[in-house]
Amino acid sequence: MNKRIAVLIATYNGGKYIEDLLKSLLNQTFQDFECLIHDDGSGDGTQTILNQYSRRYPDKFQILEYQPMGRSNKNFYSLMQKADHPYVMFCDQDDVWLEDKIKRSYETIKRLEDKYGADKPIAAFSDLIVVDQELNTIHPSFFQYSDINPDRFSLPQLMTGNIAAGCSMIINRKLNRTASSDSDNPVMHDWWCMQIASALGYIKRIPSPPMILYRQHADNVVGSAEFKKARNLFHKLQNKILNLGSAAPSSYLKMQRNNALMLAAIIGEDCRWYEFLNQFAHISTKKKTERIAFYQKYNLINPHSCKCWILLWV
Repeated sequence: MNKRIAVLIATYNGGKYIEDLLKSLLNQTFQDFECLIHDDGSGDGTQTILNQYSRRYPDKFQILEYQPMGRSNKNFYSLMQKADHPYVMFCDQDDVWLEDKIKRSYETIKRLEDKYGADKPIAAFSDLIVVDQELNTIHPSFFQYSDINPDRFSLPQLMTGNIAAGCSMIINRKLNRTASSDSDNPVMHDWWCMQIASALGYIKRIPSPPMILYRQHADNVVGSAEFKKARNLFHKLQNKILNLGSAAPSSYLKMQRNNALMLAAIIGEDCRWYEFLNQFAHISTKKKTERIAFYQKYNLINPHSCKCWILLWV
C-alpha cells in the first residue's frame, strides 16, 4: 500500500553527497512517506549507494528501473508519472533535509486541501538555508540571497520567472497529475507546477524557519548562483531593453511563449487567465508602447520582481 507522500529523487552522479541526503530522510519526524528514485545513468557509484539503502530500508527507498531520461527535468517528470500518492515532494540529491521538513510540509498542504478541496491543484513551498559543500552556512535565507520576493506568485509573475526551488515544494495529487501529463515539457517541473497551481488552484509559502540545507557546489545543475547570474544579467540589459534594444536567446523566448499556449490549453477559455496567456504568447507582435502597457497592467516591470520578464521584450 502506498505511503501518504512520495518523495521523488532524480539522481545523476551524486555519489559524493547522496548519503547525507538519504540519512536526513531517515531522520524525519514524519515517516508516512516513501522515496521513488530513478538514476539517470550515473558512473560515479551513486547507484551502488542507492542499492545499499534500498536493501536496508525497502519500505523507504524504491529504485525504479527504466531508460535514462537525459535531463533533470525529464527525469522528474517521469517520476511524477509513476507517483499516485496523495502528495508529492521533490528532492535534490545533494541537499540535507531538516528533521521536520516533511511534517511541516504535509501539515501545510493538508490544511489547504481541507479549506479548498483536494480537487484543486495545490502547492506549498518554503525558504532554504544556503550552504557550501561542507554544509557551512552561506546565507540563512535563499530568498534574500537570491533577491527573490517569495510573495510574488500570481500567474503573470510566475510566467516570467519561478520563485520556488523544487526541493522546497510539496504538491497534491491533482497538481501532480495535471503537471505530469506531458513528460516532454521543456519547462522545469517545479516552475510548471507553480504556474498550474497559480492559474487553477492555490499556493502558500510555508513560514520560516527554512527546512533544507541547500548545498551549493561546482556540480549543481541549478542553484542559487544561477539566480545571482540572472540578477546580474538583468542589470546589464535593463538600459538596453528599455531603450528598445534587443537581447534574448530566441530559443528561450520560444519556450516561454509555447509554455503560455500549453497552459492556456489546460485552463480553458473560461479561466480568467486565458486572455492574459494568449497575449503573453504573442507579445512579440505588439507595438513597444503596447508591451509597456501590458507589463504595467500585470505589474511585471517592478525591478524587484522576477528578472526574466526583460527577455520577453524582443
